[in-house]
Amino acid sequence: MEYETNKSDGREKRWHIPVAALITFLFTVISTFLLMNSSVLFGPKVTTADDVGTIEDNFCRMAVDAPSPYLRCGSPVKLFEKLRQNVIATAGFDFLAKCGDMKRHEKAKFSKLGVANDSKHKIGLAFDYNQEDDRVLIVREYIAGLTYWRTYLRCEKQDGTCGVRADLDTDNAGRVSAYFFDFTNAAEGVGWERIPAQKGWEYSWKKKEFWHYQLKSSFSERTEATADTKKDRMQKEMTSTIAIPLHLLKKIFGF
Repeated sequence: MEYETNKSDGREKRWHIPVAALITFLFTVISTFLLMNSSVLFGPKVTTADDVGTIEDNFCRMAVDAPSPYLRCGSPVKLFEKLRQNVIATAGFDFLAKCGDMKRHEKAKFSKLGVANDSKHKIGLAFDYNQEDDRVLIVREYIAGLTYWRTYLRCEKQDGTCGVRADLDTDNAGRVSAYFFDFTNAAEGVGWERIPAQKGWEYSWKKKEFWHYQLKSSFSERTEATADTKKDRMQKEMTSTIAIPLHLLKKIFGF
């Protein structure tokens, strides 16, 4: 009887190894799931342009009034804020506090006149300024056979402390004499670019595209490369986290 008891105790001890292995395995699976889906526990992190944190898929929430106020984190956020602060300091008002458009869903399809389905809005690299602001003045320009508009802002103060005085022949307000801030020049100076009007702009205001600015190609490529590098690094970190418990399982089971 004493021998049988010892034998039974031996079987109980042998069970400790597979039970421990099973617990380790379950812990590994659950930990991996939570690492890859942190929003399940914490939800998406909402941030402003001053706090460069992510929402989902590397997009940041901007502190602006817009339908979907997100830009891709990194250069787009920083360059938007740089332009915004420049406008405030030079034109005397926060022109980019309100935008007509920013981020669009990547799978969205539009039948609306003047809305492009391959727009950089879908990847968080573009914004449309508020074209309803009555301080906006646009001047037509022709470059390489295409039609563009240069955007000027009428300075908040007209006492000579802001902008440059000029006489402009505008498309939206006729001839205007005032102190102006060259918004297009400021935007292009920090990395944004305007796009040409769509074909048929003469017959439709919505095809003029003067309000649309997107990140220049050189900055866009750098942003995409940085996002890919961050994604690869995160995947490697998760892999290394998983590899340690799996190594222990191999020792326990001998596979």
